[in-house]
Amino acid sequence: MPGYLDVSLRFVDPLDDFRLFDAVADQRALVEAYTRLAPRGLGGPGEPAGQCVLAPPTYYQTAAGVEAMRAVNDFVLGQARARPEIAAAFGVVEPKYEGHAEPELERLAAQGVKGVVWSGRAQGVFVNDALMLSLCAKAHDLGLLSMYLTAPYSSNEALWRILALARRCPDVPVIVSGAMQGYDNAQHVASMLDDPGNVYFDTASWSGSSGFIQFAGRLAEKERLVFGTGGSAPADQAAGKLRGALAAAGLSEGRIEGVMHRTARKLLGLAENRA
Repeated sequence: MPGYLDVSLRFVDPLDDFRLFDAVADQRALVEAYTRLAPRGLGGPGEPAGQCVLAPPTYYQTAAGVEAMRAVNDFVLGQARARPEIAAAFGVVEPKYEGHAEPELERLAAQGVKGVVWSGRAQGVFVNDALMLSLCAKAHDLGLLSMYLTAPYSSNEALWRILALARRCPDVPVIVSGAMQGYDNAQHVASMLDDPGNVYFDTASWSGSSGFIQFAGRLAEKERLVFGTGGSAPADQAAGKLRGALAAAGLSEGRIEGVMHRTARKLLGLAENRA
């Protein structure tokens, strides 16, 4: 079985984190970005060292409106269907297209997408807006897992806003991506291990100096920590670094396997032996 599941492998331009990708015109650049980050084969393309959940780029051209949003989703789906190391795909829905947001969620669910990524900073909304609560509930009803991006000093997608939203829908599991970026955010997560209890955190943007390892064991014991890169580093490299750090911190092999893939597979409804 592959040794890890990266829950947040996003298309990222290594030279420009804020690049506005065009899903139609920039397909070559998108594929190159994925290739740089993707799990590598052990003995060939059918034997990946790990697997990933392919997620859309955070920033992309929206000049074409609803069609641009759908083009991004169709591109991600096309890549997911062509590559054996991709265990699942996440889509994106623009909250500002209110009349089209729910139909796009329905279309994604019908296509076999496993979740949807929300970014308040990129999408121009506050994450705990009433509209976001409605869309999160709709996604859950369709079997789609919601992932919320967060970043230090962001007003729209501040961690406290995501936690406030999660408290309003306690039966809906959500993943927060990027919460380990910076010591203050990491300590905030440490203080919120039990409330709200429906929030899971990926390891995207974690660095060895963030203080994260100090409480990783507590998160792992509660099965609230999942491996994810956010597209910030090649998946194989990041998985090896995290696995080594967790082992050095004294976590059992079972807890480490939970972080690296088992908890995420449970959240996404993926079989353990999916290749």
